[in-house]
Amino acid sequence: MADDQNAQSENNEGGAAPQTPPQTPAEPPYQIIMQYVKDFSFENPGAPGIFTSGAAPQTAINLDVTSQPLGGRDIEVTLKIDAQAAVDGKAVYILELAYSAVVRVGNVPKEALNALVLVEVPRMLFPFAREIVSSTTRNGGYSSLLLAPFDFVQLYRRHMEQAQKAGGDAAVAQPEAADTAQA
Repeated sequence: MADDQNAQSENNEGGAAPQTPPQTPAEPPYQIIMQYVKDFSFENPGAPGIFTSGAAPQTAINLDVTSQPLGGRDIEVTLKIDAQAAVDGKAVYILELAYSAVVRVGNVPKEALNALVLVEVPRMLFPFAREIVSSTTRNGGYSSLLLAPFDFVQLYRRHMEQAQKAGGDAAVAQPEAADTAQA
């Protein structure tokens, strides 16, 4: 035991290499603080008649992304999914889902913020929203509606084109300017 203490004191005296301060990890470009169902509706006006008819419903799906600033560096991003199934023009089921996340924006250049909000965050939310849609349609008595992977880059481009045609700024909700650049 005395030899161990002597070895420790020899290492700490004179011959020890100077310690470098620990590196702090770089701030991530964003953090999802919370994700949640913001609004949800499933109507089943075709039940129970549709179950005995044997007809396969035709489904129309619309998907969109919106955002709004919450203060500081936080933005709420909402993935909206509307699915309507019909047989012979009559509604079978109507599903509306708004799945949201509170996102804390890190040190992101202003020109990259739109892509972050309209592409990257929705990509992260999509699998969770897809599961809600699938399980709800299955629990409604239908085959699970499995949403195919979605091209959020195409949606982003459409948003930018629409904003340019309207003559407005193509910016989405942004955190407060004073809080975007963190040291």
